[in-house]
Amino acid sequence: MPEGVAVEVARAFLGAVLSGRPVPTLLFHQLTEAVLDRDEVRLALAVREGGPHAVRRAIELAALLVAHQGCSAGDPSASGSSEG
Repeated sequence: MPEGVAVEVARAFLGAVLSGRPVPTLLFHQLTEAVLDRDEVRLALAVREGGPHAVRRAIELAALLVAHQGCSAGDPSASGSSEG
């Protein structure tokens, strides 16, 4: 599920909760799928399962997390300095 769609599902879910309306079961499932479909979550679950590819997946997971940190706009602690 694309990031934008996942955010819209989360907003719809929170909107229903805050309004006091009953939250449709479909919305629960869509929210769950939106989270479980994220690369970080899929890789983390694969690493937790173990197996012959666990190390490779852990490397991918670590690289993805570091890359996301480096993309944090306006974050002075973000890595990626060109000094050296």
